[in-house]
Amino acid sequence: MMFSLFLTLTLAVATSTNRLGTYKIDKSKISISGFSSGGYFSVQFHVAYSRDIMGAAVVAGGPFYCAQDSFYIAKNACMVLPDLIDVPLLVNITRATELTGTIDSVSELRGDRVLLVSGAKDSVVVPGWWNTQF
Repeated sequence: MMFSLFLTLTLAVATSTNRLGTYKIDKSKISISGFSSGGYFSVQFHVAYSRDIMGAAVVAGGPFYCAQDSFYIAKNACMVLPDLIDVPLLVNITRATELTGTIDSVSELRGDRVLLVSGAKDSVVVPGWWNTQF
């Protein structure tokens, strides 16, 4: 029953002839923001597409590639033990990733506006990694 409903809704959306409108957008003023996991995502997106993004507001997030494809690092260093985040290593990984062409040049980040916000009493994403880095 649920699958049938899902399939019906999916087909209805896929076959819809309604198109989104077109809007005049100043592409030099596109930014991204996010909270918690969205904060982490906004950093990932900002770094990966830095040519198209002029800034980011990050609330309770962390650095690019913080988890390094590891659930253990994600749940520990990135969430509750920010002193364990090896920022110089992450910078090197980011620069190496840039060389593969899978993210925009890190030079595109220069001059971008970035706001980093965390709650002093946040026990889920413990603040602190940027306090010693900037």
